[in-house]
Amino acid sequence: MNRKPHPTLQTRVLRMVHAFEGGHLAGDFDGQVLSWGPLQWNLGQGTLGPVLARIVELEPEQAARIMGEEFVEAARRGNAALVDFARARILDRRGRPTWEWRNAFHRLEELPGTQQAFREAAQPYLDRGRRLVEALGFTTERAYALGVDIAVQNGAPRRDHIRRYRRRLGAGTRYPMEWQRLKLLAQVVADSANPRWRDDVLSRKLTIAVGRGTVHGRRYELERDFGISYWRKWWEDPDRPSA
Repeated sequence: MNRKPHPTLQTRVLRMVHAFEGGHLAGDFDGQVLSWGPLQWNLGQGTLGPVLARIVELEPEQAARIMGEEFVEAARRGNAALVDFARARILDRRGRPTWEWRNAFHRLEELPGTQQAFREAAQPYLDRGRRLVEALGFTTERAYALGVDIAVQNGAPRRDHIRRYRRRLGAGTRYPMEWQRLKLLAQVVADSANPRWRDDVLSRKLTIAVGRGTVHGRRYELERDFGISYWRKWWEDPDRPSA
């Protein structure tokens, strides 16, 4: 069927993943130099450089205003130049980003071009999440959000998840509402995770399935915090005027 989610929904879902993944600007505590974005792309593995270069391509004037011309030039030169720039300018002696640079990256994040670059870089996960919800016949924005989050944190679409979900769903009518079936999928995914992280996975997935809950000690409501609805189909344009 290959329905396409609207880009605004993809942006809202990535904002949710960003919040759950703790995608704030992180320094060199893990040897990756600098990490940022919904999927914590980093300079150490060379995944952040292309994202920053794309942002500079899409928002050259705004990026220069927020980040400075030297940063823009480093981004255009590539990941290695950004590594040098980060170590010389962004990180303090302990390898942590200074407050000035934290604020700058926060402002950069709000640009439309940044959100487009995030969507492009995250497209494989957005596509995998879509394939999962299509395979299981889900229709709501909340379902799409759950599918993408499973793709990011647990892998999707996975045959074992689909097989176990369908087996537990059975042929009966115990789960007449989609949110009930989303809860079932959340439980299946958590039960398939490493036992050490099962509770974390379950709380995160149930928060999406029912639309509210606590993730890493913080309370979320999907509609209020991210504009992700249970009442809109995931392939519809939420900005389209009603007929």
